[in-house]
This record gives sequence, C-alpha cells and structure tokens, in this order.
Amino acid sequence: MVSKATKKSPLSLVLPGLLAIGFLVVVANVLFNIPNLLLQLNTKVQTPTTYPFDSFDKILKKHVKQGLVDYASLKDAGSIDAACLELQAISPAKLPSEKAKLAFWVNAHNLLTMKVILDRYPIKLVTSVGQDTGTRQFLIGGNFYSIKQIKKDVLQPLYETADWRGIFIVCDGSLGGPEIADHVYQDPGLDQELATACKRFVASPAHVQADPQTATLSISPFYRWNREFIELKYPSPFDLVADYLPTKTLIDVGKINRNYGLEYDWRLNDKKLLDELKKEMQEKK
Repeated sequence: MVSKATKKSPLSLVLPGLLAIGFLVVVANVLFNIPNLLLQLNTKVQTPTTYPFDSFDKILKKHVKQGLVDYASLKDAGSIDAACLELQAISPAKLPSEKAKLAFWVNAHNLLTMKVILDRYPIKLVTSVGQDTGTRQFLIGGNFYSIKQIKKDVLQPLYETADWRGIFIVCDGSLGGPEIADHVYQDPGLDQELATACKRFVASPAHVQADPQTATLSISPFYRWNREFIELKYPSPFDLVADYLPTKTLIDVGKINRNYGLEYDWRLNDKKLLDELKKEMQEKK
C-alpha cells in the first residue's frame, strides 16, 4: 500500500521564510547602526555643572531677529554642525537643578530642530522635514536621541518637575508655535524668560482671538496639544488665556463659546520667506 504524503500546514511552509527575513532585518539593523555605536564608544562624555551653549548662542545672536531665522545666511555659515558636534560629549546629569536641566534640553531641542530644517532648506513649511524629527538620531552626552524623544521622554517630564511654561520656549520652527529666541536659555534667569515667553504667546492675536460681540473665544490647537501641562496650573487652556486678555475684551470663559478653531501656521519661521511674502503683498497693492 502506498502511504499518503504528509500534508504540510501553511505555517510550516511560511515560517522558515519569515525567520530568514527577520534574521536579515536584524543583521541590516546592526550594520546600519555600527557608525553610531562606534561614535558612542569613542565619545568622552563630560558632566559639567553648567553649560553655556556658547556656539549656539552666537548662532542665535547673529541669525535670529524678532523670532525669525535667517536660514540662508546660517546655511552658508556652516556653524550649526560645530554646535551639534560639541553637544555630543555634554551630559546634563550633574546640572544643579531641574530648571537648569529644562534650559539645557530646550536649547538642545531648538538647536537640533534648526539642524534638521537646515539640512532640508530651502523649504516653506516645517512639515517638509518629513520624518526627520522622529527617525534621525543625535548624540547628546553619549546617548542617542531623536527630536521627538527629547520632547516626549525628556522635556515633558521636566514640565512637571521644573516648570510647565517650558512649552512656550520649545520651538518647532513654525510660525504657529513659540518663537525662537535670539539667545540661549540659562538658569538663573529662566523664570523671567518663561513669564515673558508665556505672555508673548498667549497675548498674540495669531494664537488667541476673542470676540465680545459674539461671545466667542477661539484659540490655537497648540493649547489643546499641551493641555495636560497647562492644567498643572489652570483649570483649562481657556482660563490661562483669560488671564492675558485685555480688560476691555475680557470674557467670562465659563459662559462663552470656546473652541480650538484657529488654524495652526506651519510656515517656516524664515526671515527670507517672510520678506518675500511682504514684497509680494506690497506689489499687489
């Protein structure tokens, strides 16, 4: 009698192929990360008790004016890479306070955000950097971080332990978000910086519009995205905004139409781009 051939299950046919693919992915990932691993191993980490971000401070003073960046001149200068290189060996582990750490990581975030924008420049929208803020890894103090990791895993906890107003000095490079300062942040002095940045953002009609005639308060979606940190201090983002509304337009936020309906402006905070737009508007008049 001829025995019937053993029928193989679909899984037994597919499994070897899946294992082979998985092995190749692991090998490829290891090979891809070898340069980063070598860089990490060969970086001598320093743990200063203060770090002034001198190189980045010079960049900001030279290329930033009224919250706009002269990316064209900054790209030609080539100084951003040197500032990022210095950061590779600096760890904030021994900074003396949570405020000092907040200042450090805000500076690091804003520096690296400028870097990914410059690498894509010229662009008109911040969204044109694609996935760079999440996929690109940067060495800071001997460890690798993406910009998104800095924002989520480092800065967000510091909003709770240091100061929730840190949300107003973290710049994503857009006109819709907090503007970039023309200097780095340091502690001491951070309290006043945070108070000024908070007032500037909340009082701006670009982010808040109150209409007493229709009893409507419309604010930027930025407030919704950062609601959990604002509510460390205020019952809601609308209550924060009410604190900064002019007396003549002050509305009882509990009895009006409230919404996050203002459009977020994703245009790049680029001096050249804004100058060109102003010129076009003048020519149309």
